[in-house]
Amino acid sequence: MTELWSGIIGIIFGFILSEFAEFVRDARSEKRTLRTAKHLLRLEIDSNYQLLVEFWSQVQAPRGKSAPKNLWECTDSFLVTPYPQWRTTAFYSQYSVLINALTQSELKNCFEFYADLDRLNAVRDIMVRSHATQTESENMAAAAAGRRTFSALAIADRALDKHAERFWSLCEEIISRRISAQNPVGLNV
Repeated sequence: MTELWSGIIGIIFGFILSEFAEFVRDARSEKRTLRTAKHLLRLEIDSNYQLLVEFWSQVQAPRGKSAPKNLWECTDSFLVTPYPQWRTTAFYSQYSVLINALTQSELKNCFEFYADLDRLNAVRDIMVRSHATQTESENMAAAAAGRRTFSALAIADRALDKHAERFWSLCEEIISRRISAQNPVGLNV
């Protein structure tokens, strides 16, 4: 009978050890997944930050030119400088994992970071569309009036929109905030 009890206890003990080992394996795997997602997000934000800094430095001092001085030069430089393609794959693909990988503060700051990139995209899109529409309509009017001269086209190209100053200040505000902010994902990756 003792052999039977020894066997039963052995089976139960083996089962408990097996479950414990699986639990430890799952916990390690989960921890590795969280650490990897956090690291990927940090790299993605660093990349976006670098793209933003490079873009802003090109807007501030275009190649071979002095820094823009007035609103028209600023918006023109902003519109003609190649616009970066932001990376968002890690943020959106790892979204469900990031909720557990980041602190509340990090998560909030990440949302703000990506929201600022979205706002910057939206403002720039509006600026580009309004510039194209206004330039096109003024060039058509100049051509229809028979005034398709260089000076008429130059004036048309300078007319962005009556809201250019507001859009420009919003872009400056967003970019300055993002450049001065640290990466929202902590270093303890």
